[in-house]
Amino acid sequence: MRTTSALRSIRPIAPVFVMLCCAASLTAQHAGHAGDPHTADPGSAAGLGTIHFPTRASPAAHAEFTRGVLLLHNFHYPHAVRAFQRARELDPRDAMSAAFEALAHTHPVWNQQDTAAARAALRSLAPTPAARARMARTPRERAWLRAVEALYAGDLPKAVRDTAFSRAMARLHTGDPADPEAATFYALSLLGLNQAEREPRAYAMAEEISRAVLRAHPHHPGALHYLIHAVDDPASAVRGIEAARVYGEIAPAAGHAQHMTSHIFIALGRWDDVVRANLRAYAAYSPDGRVFGHGTQWLAYGLIQQGRVREAHSWLDSMLTYQRDVAAGATPAVRGRADADAHAVLMTAAHVINAEAWDSPLARMRFDTTHLRSIDTRAVADFFVAYAAAQRARRAVDVTPGSREADRLLADSLLERIAARNVRARAAGARAGPLGEAEAMEKMLRAERFAIANQPDSALALLRAAAEQWESVPFMYGLPGTVKPPRERAAEILLVTRRPAEALAELERAERMAPGRSLARLYRARALLALGRRDEAVREYRELAATWRDADVTYPDREEARWGSTTLAAGSSDASVAVDTVAYASGELALRGTLYRPTAAGRHPALVVLHGSLGCWRQAERDNVGRLFAARGYVTFFPCRRGVGLSTGQGEAVTDQLQREGLTARDPAFARRSTELLTTTQLQDVRAAVAAIRACPDVDPKRVAVTGVSYGGILTMLAAEADPTLRAAVAFAPAAMNWGWNAPLRERLLAGARRVRVPVLVVQAENDWDLAPTRELPAAVRAGGGEGDGKLYPAIGANVGDGHGFMVLAPELWREDVLEFLDRQMKGRSRP
Repeated sequence: MRTTSALRSIRPIAPVFVMLCCAASLTAQHAGHAGDPHTADPGSAAGLGTIHFPTRASPAAHAEFTRGVLLLHNFHYPHAVRAFQRARELDPRDAMSAAFEALAHTHPVWNQQDTAAARAALRSLAPTPAARARMARTPRERAWLRAVEALYAGDLPKAVRDTAFSRAMARLHTGDPADPEAATFYALSLLGLNQAEREPRAYAMAEEISRAVLRAHPHHPGALHYLIHAVDDPASAVRGIEAARVYGEIAPAAGHAQHMTSHIFIALGRWDDVVRANLRAYAAYSPDGRVFGHGTQWLAYGLIQQGRVREAHSWLDSMLTYQRDVAAGATPAVRGRADADAHAVLMTAAHVINAEAWDSPLARMRFDTTHLRSIDTRAVADFFVAYAAAQRARRAVDVTPGSREADRLLADSLLERIAARNVRARAAGARAGPLGEAEAMEKMLRAERFAIANQPDSALALLRAAAEQWESVPFMYGLPGTVKPPRERAAEILLVTRRPAEALAELERAERMAPGRSLARLYRARALLALGRRDEAVREYRELAATWRDADVTYPDREEARWGSTTLAAGSSDASVAVDTVAYASGELALRGTLYRPTAAGRHPALVVLHGSLGCWRQAERDNVGRLFAARGYVTFFPCRRGVGLSTGQGEAVTDQLQREGLTARDPAFARRSTELLTTTQLQDVRAAVAAIRACPDVDPKRVAVTGVSYGGILTMLAAEADPTLRAAVAFAPAAMNWGWNAPLRERLLAGARRVRVPVLVVQAENDWDLAPTRELPAAVRAGGGEGDGKLYPAIGANVGDGHGFMVLAPELWREDVLEFLDRQMKGRSRP
């Protein structure tokens, strides 16, 4: 379902007020969401649902009492308290209003209770339970009063009093099974037995009772609400879909009701509904432009799943502004400093990890964890910074000198901090749930150590252990508690190491705990494709394309989903383009590549497209670019150089050779040797590919150009220097990762550029590693008397890695410029 334009126009403002709370007893995964006393009171019962709850209060008092019960059913607790107090002002002897005012000081699902305020409310009616009982006007009212008295009786532990209250509500329900209020509050009391951990039998009973009420009263707000709470885990949520749909419609003025529907949608991975529900909640809660913590957290998470990262970032900015103002004492903390800090941590962590924003300033944010109450929230505050650092440390080269080693040390130091905290917490008898999640995150970071060291099996063993520990924690509701599901991370590693069947198995298990995550679906599509299950892969890509239909233009994986849902789906039915695997010789090596050719008769211009250093093209990347050029009339060849892709087993890949020779990036010996290989064996493979394409019967050998990205961009420049018969060269991000530190390569490229007589276009995105190649290489071509031009495009994605992958991630940005350049050089005319 599409978000309406009116709702999509809502934007957060700063500074903000957080409208929902975080209970001290709840884990990071379950940060709570109680009503905000600063929220505007609805003022009437309109838009809260409808109930019939007869009492003997005066008519005016009864109207306020009814409104209070509706607010209570919708968990707008502060407003409910005020409604019951107004009812008492209108009828001071109304025992039911006093009893329900006291009841409103317990928030069962969130394990919160203000016993002092509740007892004060009861005493305001009469000083003792016996005196209060005498003020009840009917036996039924007296039974309600006794139940509430049991909830606050004596100095017994809360769990004991919760159980006593639930038993009293069971008796009330048994005494009149047709009374919907007794039934619904009994269901709620069963949910309240959780004591911060889901109690399966009690939740099942609450579902059964709520369903019975709904059969007679299908629009009862309490029954709808409590049914949703009873089934808002991934295994059960499908049973709550109808309740969520109805609840969202019958209580439009209740912000919590609007948000509550997303408990079902998030458990099913229905991101459109998650976003829509929480935008509605924001609008209902916040007519004056305030936002709320828990719902905002889920809203931002849903937006990231939709690829709407920029919108998610704006909501996160609001939360961080509020948190900073609270910390500085400039804004009162609606629900306390701990709540502000917790939501700031959780939202930032989710954004960095789910948007893979490893280079964003957010990925280096350090939070003061002093006020965070739960060990798993404290672990998250360290985990996301360490995890991002580990991803940066795994890169092939440094962004700045020594940056990878600095990131590795940062990840290690934060891992040790989490580990030490976990040891102390276990010794102190910390609750199993939060500690289990913290220990799972510790294992995940230990796995990243092995990933950095290129030991995938060791990393996988730890990730599976982390998954088992996380999955053993009782599920409550909401977002993944570890921020990054460990089996999803395992699947990433398995795909990189070409083990798609194992990756698929991990993803299927991950789905049980964190359904519908977009990255998991993308990995599933890739695994299915690698296994030859094309039709299933197409279905996944189509689902992703629908989820990402409103994604940021620069969202990195959007193009792959479009390709999978269109080009891949069409298969061989695209009659205008033929795809073949072609063999070609490079010296004694028998190399291979993929050829895209127009099926129209005649001899066509041709383009050789060169891949980077780490491997040959992925199918989606190759297909997108290959069909783009072939549709324009170019025979397009994607050769795999020695040792990689279709040429595996033929010679040695350049990265493997450098590693075998014991050379380390940024070392002077590495710089010299890598430059030597580029200008000899690697260039030899490229020239062999050019010769092979010229020999094709449907290619005009006088109209051949070369293009490539990164390492392939370097080879594009070298090929243009070595072969003046080429008609054009388009270099994407050539040497951007090496320019600052590899002096031999930089000097060789600049010297060669001055000898180039082939028209050259150098292009990059503004958030690439180093933009000097686009400035300096075309200038060097021109200085030598050649035709050279450079063009920078807007930043794409979330980091320099995305910017460096500009060629395959955002072809819509460069397509027209590059095609016009090629047409001018290859066809002797500008684009019509």
